[in-house]
Amino acid sequence: MAIKIYKSSDQGAPSLYGQAGQMITFLDAVLQNGYGSVNVSSITRSGATATVTTATPHGLTTGDSATIGGAAQADYNIDAVVTVLTATTFTYDVANSPTTPATGTITAKRSPVGYTKVFTGTNKAVYRCNDLSSNRHYLRILDDGGGTGGAQEARVFAYETMTGVDTGTNVFPTGAQSAYGYLWRKSNATDTAPKTWIVISDGKLIYFVVQHANTSLTMSNSESNFGAMFGDVISYKPGDVWATVLTGNTAQNSTPASNGMMASQNYISAPSSFTSSSIVLARNYTAVPGAQYVGLYGNGMSYTCLGATPIVSYPHAIDNGFYLSPVVITQGSPSVIRGRLPGAYECLHGRALNNLDIIENVQGLAGRKLMCLYGNSGVGNGCMMIDITGPWDS
Repeated sequence: MAIKIYKSSDQGAPSLYGQAGQMITFLDAVLQNGYGSVNVSSITRSGATATVTTATPHGLTTGDSATIGGAAQADYNIDAVVTVLTATTFTYDVANSPTTPATGTITAKRSPVGYTKVFTGTNKAVYRCNDLSSNRHYLRILDDGGGTGGAQEARVFAYETMTGVDTGTNVFPTGAQSAYGYLWRKSNATDTAPKTWIVISDGKLIYFVVQHANTSLTMSNSESNFGAMFGDVISYKPGDVWATVLTGNTAQNSTPASNGMMASQNYISAPSSFTSSSIVLARNYTAVPGAQYVGLYGNGMSYTCLGATPIVSYPHAIDNGFYLSPVVITQGSPSVIRGRLPGAYECLHGRALNNLDIIENVQGLAGRKLMCLYGNSGVGNGCMMIDITGPWDS
């Protein structure tokens, strides 16, 4: 599946700021609806390649996914990875030789991640992945400003099943683990000043970072931000349908706070990760109902935050290489490696690259592009390298 990248700097991108309900407006656009719609002047086809000309600049770059809609010939109406030719033209692949040129009132927009908002209420919503091969657990957002952080953060829960916006079974984290779920930070102020953000997803797992106190995606080494993730991880146990992860702040109105996305252990069986954690899976590997605290382990030498400590020189003096560690998910009782984070690697060079820098053809990952993503664990600033080529589950 294509890896999709969303940024606050995109054309038509939704705003995220410290007001009740704004997290839901943001997630509606990114997860379900897409954004940046433009009118299409024409679509012509040569063989299996369709060329789209838009009436105004489309705002896409090569490798982005676009949703084409409104063509009378249904084969044109798909989500597709595009190759950009100019500010108003791009190409994509089509099947079945539809009539050329296309007819109809046609539009193009940035494709959504691929979720449906299955239940909704006042300042609350429930989303579910559309991919039938995923675990398809439910993400519930309560964005009513009712916590001690007010409108600056949303309260977030995951459920195995749900029948309504307030009704579900087997919540994770459980009420005993956190009565208010986890917290996803939107802003450091209750105002309408948009914050910068980035989302990276393969449709099954979402990595989400927001700079709640900054308006620039270019971060210095001293800056922190909020990061979270939700969705399927890659389990090492065959048929493990309970390996759905949710992370977030564990304390209300706290920034920076332990948010789980980059919280690193210094050894695989570190017990504190399994008694109180900002990272939880739907169930233990035994499939017994009940949320399971887990930890993240990369190289084990940067234990405050993934990618916080330069372990080796950059570039590596011996071979001019760029060194990474896969990020695995660990749990106790007994100590096991449950699986790994899809597409995520810890950088052994620390923050040697700038936020959002891209590096290609790393040894062992030929043909892949990796994006540097800054983050904070609550006790340290670090980074992860995210594979933006994919697929993650191969």
